[in-house]
Amino acid sequence: MGVSPMFGLCDVRWKTHGQDACATSNSPTTSKCTITKPIPTNSLARNPSHVIFRSIIMTRWKRNCILGLGVLLVGAQFIPVVRSNPQITQDVSAPPEVRAVLKRSCYDCHSNETVWPWYSKVAPVSWLVISDVNEGREHVNFSEWGTYDAQQKRHILEEAWEEVEEGKMPMRIYTIIHPHAVLSDADKALIHGWVEGGLHSVKTAMSEGEKH
Repeated sequence: MGVSPMFGLCDVRWKTHGQDACATSNSPTTSKCTITKPIPTNSLARNPSHVIFRSIIMTRWKRNCILGLGVLLVGAQFIPVVRSNPQITQDVSAPPEVRAVLKRSCYDCHSNETVWPWYSKVAPVSWLVISDVNEGREHVNFSEWGTYDAQQKRHILEEAWEEVEEGKMPMRIYTIIHPHAVLSDADKALIHGWVEGGLHSVKTAMSEGEKH
């Protein structure tokens, strides 16, 4: 790198070791400045072939992982699963407005009228959906209400309102995907009134049964 002779000539040189040094000639119009700067020794010791080799290994590892996951995902689609809606034996008795709320917020997991969404046909999500539906039906199935005795109906109604009141039902994981299933205060009031009426009927039936 050079400058006008009036201001001097500067020569920058890189050396492995040393400090900046400047030597100026006796000429008033010209000068030469030699600047020595250290070169980092670690850059000289670095082995570029090792870096390249490690990069190749990591690239192959990531590619193999992606391919492996893809094979597993495709293979999972061939595992047989059962998505069924059994016959309705005796649906729960409820006023039309209450039935509408139950169908919108409860029936997908607690009846034989499940609306199976598209993701219920894609593994492994389908396994989780089917498991939740089967578990929900075992807990309470409004499509088989007639198969429960008075004591079971009482327990179901009491527990149902308790979980609705505490915000446990419908489940959060369900309402995230189905926001229309979220219960409003008006919906909860309808369910509460229906549960109270159902409990009164069940308790009356139980009392009459004990008399006989």
